[in-house]
Amino acid sequence: MDVRNTVWAALGAAWVASCSAAAPAPATTPRADEGPQAELRVVVQGVRSKQGTVRCALFNASDGFPKDRSKAVRRQTRPIDEGGTAEINLPGLAPGTYAAVVFHDENGNGKLDTNFFGMPVEGLGASNNPPPRRGPPRFDEARFTLPAAGTTLTVQVNYF
Repeated sequence: MDVRNTVWAALGAAWVASCSAAAPAPATTPRADEGPQAELRVVVQGVRSKQGTVRCALFNASDGFPKDRSKAVRRQTRPIDEGGTAEINLPGLAPGTYAAVVFHDENGNGKLDTNFFGMPVEGLGASNNPPPRRGPPRFDEARFTLPAAGTTLTVQVNYF
């Protein structure tokens, strides 16, 4: 098993459990007294087909990242466009530190599918596009700062 396969094996198994069991996080409307609200735009690239959807989970702490989708502050599912990309817009976020993880739910079953060895057979990616290593990316590798003006991230999906 090469390093790239090892890197995402644990993440893939975690998505299988969390994506099939967790209900989507409710959308929240920011209150006027909550302070500045920013918008995060995540452009997901490298999706190998238009089949299925792209799923994104956004975390504001290392607790649960990237395995426990129920601890994500936002989750969203989007279709894939003609160019093999998907765009996820998450408005109403407090400026601060976050990390995002995405996967290509190619067959639309709501979970990351794996092979017999627990290796993902659908594409995965994380903010900052951390290099492959043993195990899933750490929050510190994927974290970014969302300014009050908002920002756009590009996340590359990897297939193993």
